[in-house]
Amino acid sequence: MMNYLITLMNLKTSNEDEFKDLEIQIVVALDFIKSKFGFLTTEEIKEAFKMYVARQFKDIKVFRILDSVSIGEVLNAYIEFRNQSLAPYERKKQNLINATSGITDSEKQKIRNEFLKTVFDDLKECGYCDWAYRL
Repeated sequence: MMNYLITLMNLKTSNEDEFKDLEIQIVVALDFIKSKFGFLTTEEIKEAFKMYVARQFKDIKVFRILDSVSIGEVLNAYIEFRNQSLAPYERKKQNLINATSGITDSEKQKIRNEFLKTVFDDLKECGYCDWAYRL
C-alpha cells in the first residue's frame, strides 16, 4: 500500500540520504496508519489518497509529502466524507428500526404462535425443524 501511495503522489528522491529518509518515513507512516486508522481497509486508504490527489477535499491543500501529519489530514477528511455519504442510509436504517419497534404485544404473541405452529408442523411432518433451536 505504501508503495502505491508513493507512486500515486509521484514522490522521488535525488540521492541516497533522501531515499533512506523516505524509507524511515514510510515505516513511521505505516505504524501511524495501523495505530490510529487501523479500522480503515487498504482500499479505503487508497481511495482517500486518490481523492486527495484529485483535490476532492476542499479544505486540504495538496503537497507531495507523505508524512504522518498529511496522512492524518487526508484520512480524517476521508472519514468525514464517508460518514456524510452514509448519513442518508443511516437515517433510513434508523427510520426502519423505529418503524418496526412499534409492534404491539398482541402482534408479538401472534408471531410467536405462528412460529410455534411452524415448528410443530415441521416436526410432525419431517421429524426435524431447522428453526427449533430458537425455542
